[in-house]
Amino acid sequence: AMYIDEYLYCYRRDNQASSAHQVKAILFGINEVEYMSDIIKKDENLYKHFWGTFYKKSMSFFLNFYKRLPVLSECNSEIYDALIRWCNFFVGEMERDELFWSNNVFAHFGVEMSFLQEGIEAFDCYYRRMFSEENKNLRKTINKILERRKIVIFGCGNNGLGILSLLLRLNKNEIVCLSDNNPELWGEKRMGFLVMEPGQLPKERDLTYLIANSGCFDEIRAQLLSYGIQPEQIMLAPFVSRDMGTGLMEDNDVLPR
Repeated sequence: AMYIDEYLYCYRRDNQASSAHQVKAILFGINEVEYMSDIIKKDENLYKHFWGTFYKKSMSFFLNFYKRLPVLSECNSEIYDALIRWCNFFVGEMERDELFWSNNVFAHFGVEMSFLQEGIEAFDCYYRRMFSEENKNLRKTINKILERRKIVIFGCGNNGLGILSLLLRLNKNEIVCLSDNNPELWGEKRMGFLVMEPGQLPKERDLTYLIANSGCFDEIRAQLLSYGIQPEQIMLAPFVSRDMGTGLMEDNDVLPR
């Protein structure tokens, strides 16, 4: 379920061109979470079975929204107030039911929650350090990919199209084709590239196969090996969502560094 009000319809998250991928998404996010929270708390059965999942998703949404924000000192009052509401929401719920949070949510987001308890300023400092380190690691992985000339991307979801967008923008590799285990995609095109049946993939030794599905990496790797593809040809693609793929690099920002 998703809370949608008429004037907020432009915030749909399934539309990559929508306002959901802009800074004000942080404001809509807390509106949605607070609205859904009130609904869940009023239904004992819903609360019992859905509460943990809802709050884990809420934290994931918050962290995803936070990536779009400038540093805290550059946020306007509307965005800053929305961040305070997010902070109060998570911390207030933890204080209300600390045992629940410890057992169900805190283990997944312990570091984030500890900084949110100290306030949004402390969280912002932590997040910027974390994001900077993640960006460094991402650059290292992308640099390794740029050393490979011909690329096959396995996985046509958000991550697969994200890494495709980024590689097209960097324009250092030849994208040979895409592939996916979903037979409904075979023969179709995504962003102009053919989606091939895995068993029909080309197997030249100069190809690199990027697996854009970390959750199924071992299974897909075994699948590719069964086709005679060599282990050194297979790499795990870094997580790059489609909106990150087109917006990760500034126009004057050129890899490698």
